[in-house]
Amino acid sequence: MNAYRLTHTRYAEDISGFGAYKAGGRWNPKGYYTLYLSEHPCGAILESLIHMPPQIIPDDYSIITFHISDESEIETVEESELPQGWRKGSYDITLFQKFGKERLFEKNLLGLYIHSSVAYPSYNLILNPKHKEFHSSIEVNEVKPYVFDPRLISPLKFLS
Repeated sequence: MNAYRLTHTRYAEDISGFGAYKAGGRWNPKGYYTLYLSEHPCGAILESLIHMPPQIIPDDYSIITFHISDESEIETVEESELPQGWRKGSYDITLFQKFGKERLFEKNLLGLYIHSSVAYPSYNLILNPKHKEFHSSIEVNEVKPYVFDPRLISPLKFLS
C-alpha cells in the first residue's frame, strides 16, 4: 500500500521521526520517534494545513509517497476504541499521547491506522521508525514538490 506525507522540502528525506521525538505529537509524547503519514495525498495536505498560520501561503513543500509492505505489523484502531472527543479541535493531548504510547510502543508495533479527525473517514498511519522491521517494510517511492493552491489558504484568513 502507499501512504503520504507533506512536509518542508528540507525534511523530505528525513524519515527518522525526530521532529515528533522533540515536540511530541497527537499520538506520541515527547521522547518517542514517530512518523505521521496519511492514506491519501489529500489527507496529508489537510493534516498539514491545520498546523499552519492562516496568514501565510507556505512554500518549499514536498509530498512524499511511501510504500508500506502488506506484511507489516500495522494494527487498525477501531473508531469505538479511540479516546472520547478524538474529533474535537481542542482536547487533552496527554490522553491521546498515552493511548498512542500504549498501542504503538508498548505493544511494539510498526504502526497504527487511526482515523483522521480532519479528513474523516480516511486514516492516518502512525509509524514507529525504531521498530526492527521499519527499514525493511517502509520505502520512499517518490518525493515531488508541492505548491499549495492559494484558494486553500485564503478562506482561512477570514477565520483568524
